[in-house]
Amino acid sequence: MNLETRLQSIVGSVFSPRSSYILVDADYDRIIVERCDNQKKVMLPKSLIREYWIALEQGSIGLHQSPRALRERFTKDTQHSEWDNYTHGQESIIRHLLIALTGVQSSQGQHDSSSISSESFSQTLIIQGPPGTGKSYHLDQEVRSLLGLPDGLPLDDPRVERIVGHPEMTSADFLGSYRPTTTSGTLDYTFLPGPFARLLKLALSDPDSPYILIIEELNRTPAAAMFAEVFQLLDRDDEGYSQYPTCLGTDLNGYLDKEPSYKTRLPNNF
Repeated sequence: MNLETRLQSIVGSVFSPRSSYILVDADYDRIIVERCDNQKKVMLPKSLIREYWIALEQGSIGLHQSPRALRERFTKDTQHSEWDNYTHGQESIIRHLLIALTGVQSSQGQHDSSSISSESFSQTLIIQGPPGTGKSYHLDQEVRSLLGLPDGLPLDDPRVERIVGHPEMTSADFLGSYRPTTTSGTLDYTFLPGPFARLLKLALSDPDSPYILIIEELNRTPAAAMFAEVFQLLDRDDEGYSQYPTCLGTDLNGYLDKEPSYKTRLPNNF
């Protein structure tokens, strides 16, 4: 099945009122979609999607690369690229299409992922399914592919933080909090960052490398209590940054070397 046929088979289901975009037109040599939040229209030539698809099949790019990495792949050694003109800020639309296209490919038996149900967004991947269906293994393979890590060795990389959720988790565990510490017999209180804060600080200081926070057993946690204000940061714009910045508190801002009133946005490499 060629790319044109695959696009025709999935494009209507990818762009619907349930997603961030609504399909306007897919005839001729371009796809036009409309953003649900502001009704702005976005046009992408099918030739660029075809170029992306070929690079994906060849293994030279991956679905979860940062927008900067994707653009560099198509503008390397050139001063001007049609790809960059059309896709700056529109990588999330292309990912919607390519993820759906690889789903069509899976149904044809080239990849067996029937035991895993997932929804993939620009920077968020949720994997769900019964115990023993390979969710953690599948996720490890995705992470290794993104970071260029070999198989067979433990997934031990400072760019990856893995935590296991439990019913008692709070935002103090996830974000960080002041805890009593002793130095030379003197009691003091020190801000101890949680996994979210530790990885966020690294991501902000190293924008060219991806940083990945893995939360196992998310369904066992009181998610609202654990995420707190971070929930607002999970909505991303087309560039992959948080769409609605929020202040995470004086203590966390101090750890991030920011002003007390600083409003955080998740970077597109986190």
